[in-house]
Formats: sequence, structure tokens, C-alpha cells
Amino acid sequence: MLVEFDRIMVQSEAIVLYLADTLGWFRAPDQPALQTMREWLSWDLDALTPAIFGCYSVELDRSEKLKLDIPSVIADHHRERAERALASLDAQLAGRDWLSAPAPTIADLFCYGDVAYAELCTFDLARWPNLAAWSSAFKRCGVSRRRSICCRWRTSISRNRGYATGSVSTSLTLPASCFSENGFGRK
Repeated sequence: MLVEFDRIMVQSEAIVLYLADTLGWFRAPDQPALQTMREWLSWDLDALTPAIFGCYSVELDRSEKLKLDIPSVIADHHRERAERALASLDAQLAGRDWLSAPAPTIADLFCYGDVAYAELCTFDLARWPNLAAWSSAFKRCGVSRRRSICCRWRTSISRNRGYATGSVSTSLTLPASCFSENGFGRK
């Protein structure tokens, strides 16, 4: 949830699009890239996120950090979906550094958050060389799961006169080398 003045935004895709535009970070340089970026955000929420977080639930159950009693047929289903999504992402990254533009956009950040969780779920990214190279590019820029970049903008929420209010915070920290002068960096 993001609250700005009297406007409440609750959908993560809408929030990151708004933040990219408002802050001037990780936005698309032109209309075709913007459309591609939007498509990747939707694809992530439809194909990658549910599959990876299904696998993460299985991993929590397996490690007994959270007892869920997930049947093996369901665990296998999540794993197969995740492998298909990771393979699709790998294929789309063939011959390119980033998903929708010459530099990273919020689509890359969104998808990378799920890929970081895939590694926590014992997926070996080396199986998908394009995906592994893309993930390594983030790590060279200083983004890693250890720095808690899950690409979901976290908000702190409180109650004030019956309305939810919040402030946006994120642990995303990138050095200047990850920004460029072509509209991907800060305004």
C-alpha cells in the first residue's frame, strides 16, 4: 500500500509504475519500452511470482520453518511451473542484457526479486545461462538478496482517524554506475 496525500494505491504493479515515474528511477526511455516493461510486470505477477512463492512455501515446509503439510503432488506442480517460468525468462533474455530497455527498468527489478527467491528455493540458475548472466549483472551493481531487494516496495502502515496511512521504504541501494543519463537514473 502506498498513500500519498488522499490517494491510496494498493496494487504493487501500479505502485512501482507510479514510483518509477515520480522518482525517475528505472523507468522506460520511450513508449515501446514502456509497453514492454508493463507486459513484463504483468507476466511476473501472473507466471513467475505465484510459481516461485509456491516453491518458497514448499521450502519453508520442507525446512520445518513453517509447517504447511504440502502434498508432494502440489510441491511438484509449483516446481514445474517455476521451471517453465524461469526457462521462459531465460529464453527472452537471449541476446539482451535487460528485459525491456538498454538499462534496467522496474520490470527487471520486479522479476529479479522472484529470481532471488528462486535461488533460496534451491533452483540452480546455471541451468539457464541467460538468466544467470542477468542475475549476475544485478549483483555486479550491488543488488543481492542479502541486501533484501525483493522488488516489492515495503510500506509501514498505521491507522490514523480510520484511514490507512503509510510511508514507502525500500532497502534498494545501487551505486551510481547502475544509473545512466538516458532517463534511467534520477531526475
